[in-house]
Amino acid sequence: ERKPGVYAFPHRSFQEFLAACALTEGGDLACALRQRLEAQPSWWAEVFLLAIGKVSLGGRGQAVATLKAVLPDETDPASDTYHSIVLLVAQAIVELGAAALGTGSSIEDDLVKTLSMRLIRLIDGEGLRARDRLNAGDVLGRLGDPREGVGLSKADPGLPEIDWVEVHAGSFKMGADPSDRQAEEWERPLHQVETPRFLISRFPVTNAQFAPFVSDGYARDECWTAEGLAWRDGAEPDLSVLSREHRENW
Repeated sequence: ERKPGVYAFPHRSFQEFLAACALTEGGDLACALRQRLEAQPSWWAEVFLLAIGKVSLGGRGQAVATLKAVLPDETDPASDTYHSIVLLVAQAIVELGAAALGTGSSIEDDLVKTLSMRLIRLIDGEGLRARDRLNAGDVLGRLGDPREGVGLSKADPGLPEIDWVEVHAGSFKMGADPSDRQAEEWERPLHQVETPRFLISRFPVTNAQFAPFVSDGYARDECWTAEGLAWRDGAEPDLSVLSREHRENW
């Protein structure tokens, strides 16, 4: 009891669920959801996801159409509200179990493509909070990240597609400055190092790219370096490169 004659569920999740049920009872659901998200996206986020889940019980197509109607135009793509709504719509389609492109309805295919492109622009742009950037990357991966260099080769799906970037030959300073009192002895002296031309992947190896090695390459000796193969087969690691303190901690 909150006050005489007024009762409420003590847990917020019950309130959010009942709010979602009330919103889906009639009227323009997409409009009602969009208005609330534009006003307070974080407050209505769970209500939005629950409402979409409830609508999907009556048909996946209706839920997808609602999501498409809620998705805002890119009139203010730098605002936190825009970021929040795009991420929520993408999360909702993932929770529905987004069909693979080309297997769902045309409206769903269009929505997934649109969301993927918008998520990429959010990730590549500025102003996105670190937490939202993490969520955007996670959802994009679940939708199927179309960027080159993050998935598998189209010619051979059993191999990762790596976007190699050339780093020209040059030199750099390695080691600790003599004035750095916190530096370890093995970090000294400060010296110039010449590096040859080399290639480096634009992106870190993704789960999708590592999966073929886990499923097919882990047991194949030719997929390992000599040191890695020895480690895989149980050899003790070579700790001689570490300082005495680090070896003891190991």
